[in-house]
Formats: sequence, structure tokens, C-alpha cells
Amino acid sequence: MRKLNYREKMLLDNLPDESEEKMLLAEKIRKYRTECGCSMGAKFLSAAIVAVVLYFVIFSHGQKDLMWNGVFCLLFIFISAGLGKLTGIGIARLRLGILLRSYKNRERLINTSLL
Repeated sequence: MRKLNYREKMLLDNLPDESEEKMLLAEKIRKYRTECGCSMGAKFLSAAIVAVVLYFVIFSHGQKDLMWNGVFCLLFIFISAGLGKLTGIGIARLRLGILLRSYKNRERLINTSLL
């Protein structure tokens, strides 16, 4: 796992040691930071394959331009899988940012109420 950045380290340092909340937060941070996007890429890949099969079933015109249609469909499938992977990584980064921001805001509210 990559090292925690400053913001994540400060957030975890402010929680009591060995607390269940700290362990759960550390696990969520680890999960979101190491997300590779494979599951979202697989979903996009599946949708692209279904779309290609439907395209060939509905718009098939025999052998005419079959090679070019095949090339474009393979390219479409490949690009869809890559976009799915990037989407999965992006969603994980957004979730991490939202998680860190919510804990930071909660910490700020607790500190101001103690004053």
C-alpha cells in the first residue's frame, strides 16, 4: 500500500489509538486508495459486449464490411473497458475525498463545541 498522505495521517492521528472507529476509517482509506477500477471495468466490458452483440444481431448486413465492423467493435470494447477502469478509480478517489472531508468537518464541529 502507498503511504498515507498528510491529510489522511493527520486525521488518523487525531483519533484515539486502538479505537474501532480508527480501524474502520483506516480500512476505508486503504480500500479507496488501492482501488484499481477492475470491477467497474468489467461492468463496462460486459455492457460493451452486449452492445456489440445487439449491434450485429440488429444491424447485420451479411458479409458487407464485416471486417471493418469487427475492428470497430473490438476497438469499442477495448475503449469501454479502459473507460470503466478510469471511472472506477475516479469514483474511489471521490469517495475518499468525501470521507476525509466529512471526518474533517466532524472533527472541526467537535473542537468548536468544546471551546
